[in-house]
Amino acid sequence: MISREQLSPVAPADMASQLTISFIIPARNEERNIGPTIESIRRYASGLGEYEIIVVDHGSEDRTAMVASSSNARVFVRPGGTIASLRNFGAQQALGEILVFLDADVDLTKSWQLHISKAMRELNSGSSVITGSHCTAPTDGTWIERFWFRNFAVLAETTHIGSGHLIIRRDHFLRLSGFDVSLDTGEDYEFCRRALARGAVLINEQNLEVIHRGFPKGIIAFVRREAWHGSGDLGSWHKIVESKVALASIAFFMLHVVIFSALIAPSRMWGMAVGALAVLFGLLVASAVVRYRHCSPFVIAVNALIFYFYYLGRTVGFFLKPSWWGGRQAPRHRAKEGGWLAVAA
Repeated sequence: MISREQLSPVAPADMASQLTISFIIPARNEERNIGPTIESIRRYASGLGEYEIIVVDHGSEDRTAMVASSSNARVFVRPGGTIASLRNFGAQQALGEILVFLDADVDLTKSWQLHISKAMRELNSGSSVITGSHCTAPTDGTWIERFWFRNFAVLAETTHIGSGHLIIRRDHFLRLSGFDVSLDTGEDYEFCRRALARGAVLINEQNLEVIHRGFPKGIIAFVRREAWHGSGDLGSWHKIVESKVALASIAFFMLHVVIFSALIAPSRMWGMAVGALAVLFGLLVASAVVRYRHCSPFVIAVNALIFYFYYLGRTVGFFLKPSWWGGRQAPRHRAKEGGWLAVAA
């Protein structure tokens, strides 16, 4: 009989001293993805010593939990809470010294296997280190995956490590009280900024390559994804002012207001419309140049076009709740007493 809280038996207490790594994977309706993800861990985590795979199922309506359990993962079912609370719950159950947070549609690679030992040395040499890498897209992905996501993954400088592939010592994670469970999205950015304020060191290890199979394949899916992320910028005015993306999205929206107002005005204010269009064009080009300055002019030009839909999605996210457009997160929960690591029920 399947338990609502746990599908696989808890690892024996005496295993805690033997485990090196705990892979923590939140999942919801990932029946087709969770198997390949676990298989990639089995293939490329060999030689690292003992490890465990923890899957925290977010109340899936498919066979996600059963597939993960049949792959010998420790599986827990937690229907409520945000994705941040699922990651925190997995960390609470973990027995390994090092936590590797992965999304359910992310695969490890041969490059990851070759370079994880170096990352582990960095983690063990400084307990304040947070490492991982930006997820890249498959080499045979769609045009938007190749131009936007694969070129972004090779950036060395970063403001944060995404929770789709974030690696940290368990004791460090606990000292930081985990991810903020009140956030529907952007919990990784907030976590890293808070960690940096407390003296942490971020290391974006590009050689720890992981492949994200779940990136949007087309423009509509891309806009929906950015709308989900954009909703996380509305926590407070302070948060909006702190976010360059939020400010650029507000500018994007206001420029459209000016353009349409000028076009529908009785006197047809063509000069104002053209001027606003020029500023909008400059915003898109400048955004592409700043982010993709390491790329060719052609790649920058294509990504300037994609930036239009990026800001469109972020703007939509200002006005819509995640549940209205199919966001993967559950409704927002407030943090309980005892810190953010207290998992929302």
